[in-house]
Amino acid sequence: MTPPSRISPLALVGAALVLAAGAATATAATAAAPAPVPDPEGPLVIAVESPQSGDQASNGLDQLRGVQLAVRQANAHGGVLGRPVRIQRADDRGDADRAKAVAQGVIAAGTGFVIGPYNSSVGIINLPLYRGNRVLPMWNTSRDDTRGAGATVQPMNSQIAPIAERYVEAARLLAALHAAPWAAELPLPGGATHIVPPFDRPAMLVEVGLLLDWYVPHATGHPAPGGLRDAFAATWNALIDRLAQAEQSIVLRDYHSPNLIWRGERAGLDRLGLLDFQDAMIGPAAYDVASLAWDARVDVEPRLSAAVIEAYAGARGERFDRAGFEEALAIMSAQRNSKILGIFVRLDRRDGKPQYLRHLPRIRAYLRAAFAHPALAALSALYAEHGLLDEATP
Repeated sequence: MTPPSRISPLALVGAALVLAAGAATATAATAAAPAPVPDPEGPLVIAVESPQSGDQASNGLDQLRGVQLAVRQANAHGGVLGRPVRIQRADDRGDADRAKAVAQGVIAAGTGFVIGPYNSSVGIINLPLYRGNRVLPMWNTSRDDTRGAGATVQPMNSQIAPIAERYVEAARLLAALHAAPWAAELPLPGGATHIVPPFDRPAMLVEVGLLLDWYVPHATGHPAPGGLRDAFAATWNALIDRLAQAEQSIVLRDYHSPNLIWRGERAGLDRLGLLDFQDAMIGPAAYDVASLAWDARVDVEPRLSAAVIEAYAGARGERFDRAGFEEALAIMSAQRNSKILGIFVRLDRRDGKPQYLRHLPRIRAYLRAAFAHPALAALSALYAEHGLLDEATP
């Protein structure tokens, strides 16, 4: 579909340990004063630069723990090329103002290899310092102007874009899933039964309520007032009423690029592998189509969204209720993207993950696209009245 937004720390370190063994002899693109030469018989030192404290510490510490685990495993088997591996922590707090000092500390220690930095704003400053001082980086930044000597497993921004063929094929796979019958009760070994829960009115209302609880205070600066809550509940209940006749099927819930694996060596629908379906429910079939056509993690242009919808509808056959599907699709897109606005703000405020806020403009644009359907006129007016989709919102 698209490359993943971040690579697992263990996968990162697997490549890093091999590269680190030769890092001391790496040549830089720019001549500079030589750094201290590491002891060729001593430990192999790898710096790990990331935000290990501050607002983004959860990301940096996850990466650091992955490196620590991989290093323990490597050392338990004799290290790398017979040398034990040691970690040098380099905490930049995700702060560009700290970047130069952190890089200088790594360079002064004579370390020949660094995993990081994590943030592009930091990398713009300190990656040239590393490269100019014979410190080989394996960087995790995504801005194109941070590329250069070293290695990365993080795609650059210019490489991150939806691949139309894969999205269209994923739509056809959904059509095949929805054409099959799905029972709410699934037999398990030993005589047990798994009940697939319904994605029904209570579940939908709980999810859209996240917009009121988290996004509205973020967008307006104050909690959602009682009048908004009352109008919100009434409007959403009316929309959910309209789903009574919508086709019901398996709903995988996060049917978008991070959970779709492209296997190009195979043929047909078998080219797609699915992840993250453990929370599947039975609900409106249009939900997963909305999840794919308006992918929360990557910009999907209107033309590709339309191609996804056409591929799905075309694969459903001549008897498919296109008009009913398109109404359910608009409602489900509005429901999902309203929920996501709340979730992404919650990830920032509660979980210390501000990077999710960068997705908000995309999600607001997807909501405006959904509001083009006449069935959502009242919801569109309500959101507009309270300025919930204003692009001045951070």
